[in-house]
Amino acid sequence: MSFSVKEICKKINGVILGSSHTIVKSSSGIEKTTRESICYIDDVKFMKIILSGNIKASVIIIESHLIGKLDLSLEKIITKNKNLKSIIKVENAKESFANVLCLFTPNNTINEIDQKSHIAHTAKIGETVHIGAFCYIDEESEINDLVKIYPSCFIGKNVSIGTNTIIHAGVKIYDNTKIGSNCIIHSGVVLGSDGFGFIPQKAENKKIPHLGNVIIENNVEIGANSCVDRGTTHSDSTMIKQGAKLDNLVQIGHNVSIGRNTIIAGCTGIAGSTTIGNNCLIGGKVAIADHLEIADNIKIAGNSGVTKSFLKKGIIIQGPIAFNQKDFQKSYIHFRKKGKD
Repeated sequence: MSFSVKEICKKINGVILGSSHTIVKSSSGIEKTTRESICYIDDVKFMKIILSGNIKASVIIIESHLIGKLDLSLEKIITKNKNLKSIIKVENAKESFANVLCLFTPNNTINEIDQKSHIAHTAKIGETVHIGAFCYIDEESEINDLVKIYPSCFIGKNVSIGTNTIIHAGVKIYDNTKIGSNCIIHSGVVLGSDGFGFIPQKAENKKIPHLGNVIIENNVEIGANSCVDRGTTHSDSTMIKQGAKLDNLVQIGHNVSIGRNTIIAGCTGIAGSTTIGNNCLIGGKVAIADHLEIADNIKIAGNSGVTKSFLKKGIIIQGPIAFNQKDFQKSYIHFRKKGKD
């Protein structure tokens, strides 16, 4: 798979300096470039690399605002790096590079239903659907058009999967789960498992049955080996709202609601009945207690523990018992001094 700089430039609406006929066969990072590849620079800290003369890539995408900060002109940078043939100027280098990566993303799936899969007679299957080997689709489930389900997936009863959604290999989807359109569910994900609910008794911990479901809205991505528990009662749903992105190894408890476009990094756990607002950013290894409310646009630093609600929008919180980030950082100075006493 290869593309000319002219084709790439048209895709990302850039301006070419150098040869427009240069052929690009792969992508590379600016710190580890390879021959006949394309890379990008969007930060002044990488300038020393392109000024070193050691760039192996054929093409660099560069953010326009950086050009005035370079010690050499773009023409001299091309001359200095013998493998570099072209530079493309754009407004947003990272976004443009992501669009280039899409060009190199293969779509080799043959839209077919493998004979080694099992589909219940009452299940409804849309058009141009791919279902891989050893998949099991149970009664009353609905798989809409252009869905791709890769091998060894389990789809329970009365599940619905929206148009153009991708279910990667080994995903398990329990009964009554609803998944919207244009979602990506990565390998090992479990949707709709029982919540962690028990009543302590003298002789045993008595299990609380979970009878609700999981609702995943459109354009959601859930990373590998993450788990979303279903709601507790028939009227309860665990909600992942439109545009939310979950990293690998994220645990979402029963009755939790994740707001629109919220991003959650890996190894985070959110306990039952907590509500996370829209456009929040939650770092890795964050633990959030149950029955809390986190307002819109809040950022939670990695390794934090959240034990109370935060209702003020747009704040940043941090700490093992999280509070306002600036206050935490001031307090941390005192923690360190105390440790030296």
